[in-house]
Amino acid sequence: MLESRRRYYFLAIAEHLNITKAAASLYIAQPSLTQYLNQLEKELDAKLIDRKYSPLRLTRAGQIYYDYLKDVQYKEQEMRAMIAAETAGDKLPLRIGVPMQKSQNVTQTLLPHFTEKHPHVSFSLWEGTTTTVRNRVIQGELDIGFGHTRVEGDQECDVLPLRTERVVIVCNRMNPVVGDAEASLERPLSVQPEALTEQRCYEMGPEYILHDVEAEMVERYGLKPGKRLLMSHLYSRVADLLSHPDSGYAFIPDYIFQESFPKSVLPQLAILRLGEEDYTWHFSMLRKAGVKHRKESNWFWNCIAEQYQND
Repeated sequence: MLESRRRYYFLAIAEHLNITKAAASLYIAQPSLTQYLNQLEKELDAKLIDRKYSPLRLTRAGQIYYDYLKDVQYKEQEMRAMIAAETAGDKLPLRIGVPMQKSQNVTQTLLPHFTEKHPHVSFSLWEGTTTTVRNRVIQGELDIGFGHTRVEGDQECDVLPLRTERVVIVCNRMNPVVGDAEASLERPLSVQPEALTEQRCYEMGPEYILHDVEAEMVERYGLKPGKRLLMSHLYSRVADLLSHPDSGYAFIPDYIFQESFPKSVLPQLAILRLGEEDYTWHFSMLRKAGVKHRKESNWFWNCIAEQYQND
């Protein structure tokens, strides 16, 4: 198998679904990343990326390999963090956790503000899901975490909401439930639950907070999917919807359209909602409640809080 330092290059390809953008995020040349992907597919004897589409699409084999790599990455990061905590002593860096699909946003908009004010503070970044980040904050393995929160009154974490985001229902623009109606991010089409009966519905893995949202929405509105597909990669969900114009819907957080999703795809999609109100959650900063925090952790917390109060 490819050397370990390059092992996770495929995650960047899967997240960006664009070789050029993935290469830029990895600070390597695009031809080198293409060569890596070709070599990886040869070693696995399977096509992982469908190159006929723009943006690219994960194949079923690609989705399996993506889920495998994510699991391996979580375990490796945990191992490294535990070893670092054992050997660092007083030099332990500020440990920050962030959902992988929010990593770029955090590193580009939040960390620069802190490092400008506190250039001598070292930190390590751990990527996971909102659920795994929160668990590691509670266990004391992370000083600060970021993630999505849905309810007030978290007894185990201090929670600072930074901004409100929506979870919307996405389907193909050619889906019969849409017709000629406008169904955009700005003006989602309100539909009745019965309109989605027997359509295919995508489901996240239980380690994602979106899994809980999906379950809540299904129960609240009495949705009766014709088929459930376990697919945790958000872009793969959208790609699959594009391939099935007549049936299927997925719950998608709207930040992927606002922060990194190819805008050229939006006209092919319709945005729905159940009822008259959008489902919202917060992108929040977390730290363990009821404990004394390191001064570096307090500096970071106060710095980010100040930044958002001034925005």
